[in-house]
Amino acid sequence: MKTLIIINPISSKIKKYFKNHDKIIELLKTKYDVVDEIKTKYRFHAGEIIRTNKGKYDLIIFAGGDGLINESLEAIIETKQIFSFIALGGANVLSIEIGFSKNPIKTVKKILSGTKNKIYLGKVDNTYFILMFEIGLGGYSVKYFNPKIKKINYYLAYLFSATKSFLSYRKYSTMDVEVKNDNIVKNINNIKQNIITNVKHYAGNYTITKNTSLQKQKLIMIYPKKNSLFSFLKGIISIFVLKKSSSKNLLQVEADEIKIKLKDNSFSQIDGDYFSDKTEYTVKVITQPVEMIY
Repeated sequence: MKTLIIINPISSKIKKYFKNHDKIIELLKTKYDVVDEIKTKYRFHAGEIIRTNKGKYDLIIFAGGDGLINESLEAIIETKQIFSFIALGGANVLSIEIGFSKNPIKTVKKILSGTKNKIYLGKVDNTYFILMFEIGLGGYSVKYFNPKIKKINYYLAYLFSATKSFLSYRKYSTMDVEVKNDNIVKNINNIKQNIITNVKHYAGNYTITKNTSLQKQKLIMIYPKKNSLFSFLKGIISIFVLKKSSSKNLLQVEADEIKIKLKDNSFSQIDGDYFSDKTEYTVKVITQPVEMIY
C-alpha cells in the first residue's frame, strides 16, 4: 500500500510536523510500504498533485491548515481520492470536528486505526467547501486579516480582524434568502449575516450548532434573529464568551439548497479563506460523498 503526504510548508504550525517527522514516517511505514512527501509551492498546487498522481496512492494525507484541504476538494471529487489530515493551521476546525489531536503523532496513530467515512461537501456556485460558507462577520474578518500580525501570533491577528469586522457591522449589506429543505421553501428576508455550515465548530473549538455533521447530507444556516448591533453582540457573546452552542438571538434552519441575494456587496469566506463580494449565491449540499479516514 502507498500513501502520499502533501505538505503546506508555510502552515502556521509546520514546525510541529518537521519536529516529529521521523516518527511520523516510521509510524506510517507500519502500514504503508511506500510513504512519499511533496511540498506545495503555490495555491491550488495540491489539487494539481492529486490529479497528476490519480490512482497511484491508497491514501493522501494533507499536512497543513483547513485551507489546504479546501483548495484540493475539486481534485478529490474528480479522482475519488481517499484522504486524511494532519492539522497544522491556525483554527484547525476540521481536526476538531473529527476528534483529531493537535499532536501530529497522536493524529497519525488515529489515521492508522481509523476507518473510511463518507462525508458530504457543500458547494457555493462552482466552489466546494468542507466546513462552511459565511457572509458577514467571518467574511470581513478574513478580508481584514493581517498576515504580518499572524507571524507574531495567529490568535492576536484573528482577534484584531474580528474586532474590526464587528465594528463594521453597520456596513454589512442586507440580504434576502430562499431556503429549500425537502422541497419546502422558506423565505428569510432582510438579514445582514449568515453562516451556512457542514460542521458543529467555528473559528477553532467554538460550537455553533449541534444539528449537523459531515456525514449528514444537509446544511444548517445560522442567522441573527434581529439586525440590531446589540442583538448580534449578544449572539457573539453566547458563542465566544459563554461557549454555548445556541442562542435565542441566533436562529437555525436546515437546508438542501439556499439562494442568496444581497442588496449590495458584502464580504464572504469559505473554510476560513476570503471568497467573494458578489451579490448573488446558490449554496447546495452535494449528492455524491467523498471518503475520509478518521
